[in-house]
Amino acid sequence: MADPEKLVRAVERDRGLMETFLDFVRGLKNRIAIRLSGSERAMLDEAERTLVNLLRGEAGSVAGEKYSFVRATDAEQIARAQELEAQGENAKTIWSETHLTRDGGGAWVQEINDHDAKPRPDGDARGETGGRLADYLEHPELYEAVPGIADINVKLGMLPESEKGKYSSKKRMLHFAEDTFENKSMSDIMHEVQHAIQNEEELATGGSRKLAYAALVSDAYEAVKDTPEFQSLQTKEERLHYLEEAAAKQAGAPDIE
Repeated sequence: MADPEKLVRAVERDRGLMETFLDFVRGLKNRIAIRLSGSERAMLDEAERTLVNLLRGEAGSVAGEKYSFVRATDAEQIARAQELEAQGENAKTIWSETHLTRDGGGAWVQEINDHDAKPRPDGDARGETGGRLADYLEHPELYEAVPGIADINVKLGMLPESEKGKYSSKKRMLHFAEDTFENKSMSDIMHEVQHAIQNEEELATGGSRKLAYAALVSDAYEAVKDTPEFQSLQTKEERLHYLEEAAAKQAGAPDIE
């Protein structure tokens, strides 16, 4: 994962470039979604969220997921966001006035703060192997915004070592390791809950190289930012292309897609 402080410094130095990164990540999610594995989709979702939070100046959100995206429902806010977008305003300006942004599929979404969400290790005494999400997770703000989420099924049990959790849209079920709630693994819990929200609200599931892309480009930026070749580039597009090539070279890959 990229060093959060590096990402913050990169935004401070070149906000326009980071906005280009965000557009690239969203475009990438749409272009290659069909070729992505579940873990790759999860990473691109996280990359998009990280970049959005950085551009809003919420550096604290970089180190861990603090928000869930849900479909926007306020008609006046949506109309205003669309008006600002038509006027050519960027995502930061639209967010600062309406608290709305677009997801990878173009839907207007708002954020629910996950800061006060709390795991319930005992599952509300309803059993040790499963129940409803509301039995295991206290999150009244989310349940008010997306009522169906409270009744999503939760199953606790063995998972492959490489998996922290997973969501099945077919079964409408969240599957976590037995000790996830006992260990209060909120990042893992809320990451999978976001996939459930996307399914319930018919939002884009996108891709998940997320922080993979952000990390590679951020590290490349740190490595080349002071070189005469990089500083001689005049446009955001030229700089982005240069950084993508540098990131691919560092990763030992033909490209970073």
